[in-house]
Amino acid sequence: PLCGRNFEYFSEDPCLSGKIAASYIRGVEKKNVGACVKHFAANNQETDRSFVSADVDERTLREIYLKSFEIAIKESKPSAVMTAYNRINGLKCSESPFLLKKILRDEWGFDGLIMSDWIEVKKGLTSLKSGLNLAMPFDKKVRNDVLEGIKQGKIKEPELDVAIGKLIEFSDRAKPEKGEYNRNI
Repeated sequence: PLCGRNFEYFSEDPCLSGKIAASYIRGVEKKNVGACVKHFAANNQETDRSFVSADVDERTLREIYLKSFEIAIKESKPSAVMTAYNRINGLKCSESPFLLKKILRDEWGFDGLIMSDWIEVKKGLTSLKSGLNLAMPFDKKVRNDVLEGIKQGKIKEPELDVAIGKLIEFSDRAKPEKGEYNRNI
């Protein structure tokens, strides 16, 4: 009852939810529309969602909170994943290399765009270095944090290339076929 976003979820059962999401994503992406899976992860309350920390041991996190994402991502290869507002074990989802790099990219093989929920990123450089590709919406403070990190040598060109490359791939992936207009949407 505290979630407030239950209308966005397919089921409380992580396996069922993952299977439904994978089928839905495949259908959406057949129309050259990039599907975005959200809110990654452990997003289950609205009250103070930007500050609350879901303190969860790794086994519970993987078996309950990540399982539906894992199924959806592995079975459908969505274009994007959106991070949740909340923290997991004290760390914002958009600043978690454990979630974004280790699990999402390395273990599950996700190769799409990782984006934030709206005005969720507070530390642009930290989020970028943790694997986030896009902070939504544009925010001068977040941009300036990244630019300052570049000037100070805290981020290297190959790391920027990955983030920018994912934005370009995302844009290209959702383009209509030559001569086709997305009139079926």
